[in-house]
Amino acid sequence: MNDATTLDRPVQPTLQVRQIVPGQNYREHYDAKALADLREQVKAAGGIKSPIMVRPHPSRDGVWEIVYGHRRWMVAGEQYGDTYDMPVTIEDLSDAEARALGIIENKGETTRVPSRKPRAPPICCGSTLATRRGPPTNSAGSRANWTTGCCC
Repeated sequence: MNDATTLDRPVQPTLQVRQIVPGQNYREHYDAKALADLREQVKAAGGIKSPIMVRPHPSRDGVWEIVYGHRRWMVAGEQYGDTYDMPVTIEDLSDAEARALGIIENKGETTRVPSRKPRAPPICCGSTLATRRGPPTNSAGSRANWTTGCCC
């Protein structure tokens, strides 16, 4: 039980930057201005405050793969080095779940730059989709969500 002077807070999980590797990233380009702004924000805040999402690497023990948060991880490594304790959220995700969350996170950005638009994954729900020949349709004949490439 807490009294007026004590507040129990959950501990934020962290991993060292060197334990984390990039996962599938849907960005084709990192906007230089946006990265510079992020560097300044991280510096002003005294480090990364918002956790990135990682999952256990599918084939390497002791290594964690980024689901989303690639830019924050890059900036942390640049500014603080490989031993920096990166705040993380750890989830045990399949490849499809990691891909979906990566797309959702990038679509949720408030500042959209056309060159930063997330790339569509080549597959969805196990079905191969048309690439850039035109908007695909699902089995009912309606247009799929071409922004994410999702057919469902």
